[in-house]
Amino acid sequence: MKRILLSLLFLSFFLTSCESEDDGITYTTPDYITGKWNFSKIGFLNSQSNIIYQDYPNSQTCESDNLVLDADGTFEINDFSLQGTNCVNTVQSGDYTLLNKDLTIKYTEASVLVTKVYTFLTLTYDEATVVTTNSLGQLVFYKLTR
Repeated sequence: MKRILLSLLFLSFFLTSCESEDDGITYTTPDYITGKWNFSKIGFLNSQSNIIYQDYPNSQTCESDNLVLDADGTFEINDFSLQGTNCVNTVQSGDYTLLNKDLTIKYTEASVLVTKVYTFLTLTYDEATVVTTNSLGQLVFYKLTR
């Protein structure tokens, strides 16, 4: 009988001491992806499967091409080009989702829904490297900076 009482006492102590101590605490993950990202490098695989990077072909007199990811799940890609003496911005905008390392963007181009997936290879607050495929099925790597 004494053993049963001690067992019950021990069990009740164990059950009450295992309560969660972090009730009411909300943990947040740093939001590294939202904001304006400038395209700085573009890379392709060479015949030895090494990534060869070169400067992204931004116009020297216009703003750098960039990707803007907003916290509400919308994005904008700004493609600046020099036409005559004017900088012209061609904009693609739509929605994005992030699942694990895959950033999926969706936008409409000529009444057709386009979906592209960019996979994050590296991500810090100031720099990111992503990979996607082009229309020929080739891997294209981008280095982005804030």
